[in-house]
Amino acid sequence: MRGVTTVRTCHRVRACCTLIVAVVLGAAANADVPYNTYTFDWRGFPTASPHAYVPQAVLTGATLGVGSLSIPAHLFVSPSGLLYVADSGNHRVLVFDDRFQLFRIVETFAWEGRTELLANPQGVFVDDREHLYVADTSNGRVVEFDSFGTAVNVFGRPDTELLDEYATYEPLKVVLDKARRIYVIARGVNQGLIELDSDGRFRGFMGANRVTPNALDFLWKLIATDEQRARMVRFVPTEYSNAVIDSRGYIFVTTASVGTDAIMQSLNPDDLRPIRKLNLTGTDVLRTLDNQWPPVGDISIGLGFGAVPSQFVDVALGVAETYVTLDRVRGKVFIYDSDGILLAAFGRIGDRIGTFRGPSSITYLGDRLLVLDSILNQIIVFQPTEYGRLLFEANRLYQERSYAESAAAWQRVQELNTNLEVAYAGVGRAQLRGGYYSDAMESFRLAHSPSYYSRAFQRHRRVIVERYFSVFMAALLGLIAVWIVVRARRRRRRRRTNA
Repeated sequence: MRGVTTVRTCHRVRACCTLIVAVVLGAAANADVPYNTYTFDWRGFPTASPHAYVPQAVLTGATLGVGSLSIPAHLFVSPSGLLYVADSGNHRVLVFDDRFQLFRIVETFAWEGRTELLANPQGVFVDDREHLYVADTSNGRVVEFDSFGTAVNVFGRPDTELLDEYATYEPLKVVLDKARRIYVIARGVNQGLIELDSDGRFRGFMGANRVTPNALDFLWKLIATDEQRARMVRFVPTEYSNAVIDSRGYIFVTTASVGTDAIMQSLNPDDLRPIRKLNLTGTDVLRTLDNQWPPVGDISIGLGFGAVPSQFVDVALGVAETYVTLDRVRGKVFIYDSDGILLAAFGRIGDRIGTFRGPSSITYLGDRLLVLDSILNQIIVFQPTEYGRLLFEANRLYQERSYAESAAAWQRVQELNTNLEVAYAGVGRAQLRGGYYSDAMESFRLAHSPSYYSRAFQRHRRVIVERYFSVFMAALLGLIAVWIVVRARRRRRRRRTNA
């Protein structure tokens, strides 16, 4: 017994020492991360979360071997894994491999017997042929280069009367779909994306932001005189700040000039979403759940009076239909799942490694996140933690319909973060798909997800009805038969009595 007691004591001491070491190492690791990671609960209050991403490296022009960067505006990773950087102030596009080794510099090109220069390029895009499209902003054109870096097309100002003839045409961002249709975001154009065919001919505008005044403005217009209405500022659509296209042809666009407060006060908040998912007709099909906070960045209720709202300047697409938005005002990164539910938020404005001064673009390079800072002229590389990998793994398994494995992954997430309500929702969604409706109802109750709870309840009710319908009908028919027999006997007795 004494030996057993000694062994147990040793195990307890070892466990305590392990726990102390883990706490110390965890505290040390957290001390090296200059920001907090959090999510929002069902009331809109921020709740602490383990770090999903931590800073890995800071890349400057000097470390990349290309001289100083100057007001870089955009990042893009091609299908082959090459990293493109629009180094706007230096009037060039830099190309690196996945190890950040210089592959190519694009700053001049031959066209119609002349040597042309790029001027303030603000956006880049690479299609599945590895053709590079550059939004050559100050030259008012989009230039297409083949995979060898040779210019093959130059698309100038669209030939249409729908653009202001007195305004300078300045393309800022460009994306292409699989049909080679070109979509351009241009400065001062608020009719939506400019759509061009593969030859650069104007086809129209797509996905313009609708305009909806807030409730106070609406009431004021009802009681204002004609003269007062004439003096009021006209409501005009806001222009897009960035765009990215997914493998199915949906275009995600961000609007940096719309604040959280305006969205919350609008008569129709969907009209003012800072991020939208456009289909081929320009309709916003971004999925969100009723009674859930929309993907708008920081929520005002958790920020305090007078806080500056989030403004999305870019979006990147992750695995399992997740997407990541970049907030240029508050220096935050927001990770959302396919339902628009926040998985994690991190970052802040600052000068330490992992913080930002002027975040302008975000993209994935493998499983790493790259954030471009146009004020500090650097790229910050973030690597996922084990917790971050689990979040994406749980989502990926669910999208692949591996519901049991997804539920197990979400349960591991719960062990690391008991505050994460979406983890309960993740378990519930897997249970819902697996047919465990009663368990799913309990998970959705813990997740404060009335939308999914209603779905689980409806299916649970249907199963109960189907399961006991035959028993109910048999019992009902039996009661009817008994009633008929009893009634027949009573009639016979009455006849005998009357006879």
